[in-house]
Amino acid sequence: MTIAATLQEAAGLSYSNIFPLYIANTVRADAMDFFDDLNVAGLFQNQIVNDRPMINWISVLGAATTEMPVATQPTYDQLNELIAVVYRICWMANDSVLYSVSQRTAVLAAYNAAFA
Repeated sequence: MTIAATLQEAAGLSYSNIFPLYIANTVRADAMDFFDDLNVAGLFQNQIVNDRPMINWISVLGAATTEMPVATQPTYDQLNELIAVVYRICWMANDSVLYSVSQRTAVLAAYNAAFA
């Protein structure tokens, strides 16, 4: 798996970094780690209008991850949904108008910790 240097690169690497985790049957745990890292208090705040789209996608990530089975591999549909959500989170976080440097850095670090 490849460490991403930018959020654009992280988005582009989503499939190639997440699929091996699916094969190893660790994708649910790794996705939960990504969710937990993004869900840290204060990183994205609902009262800040620009944070709301990211909060919405983090909620989708949480829902998609909790729907995955614990003891067996997720279905291909669940895997594809996870990859699409991770891609969207990374791509959206790359927006320097909506998100601060610290927020973008935190998303990239969370991605690399969970999937690279």
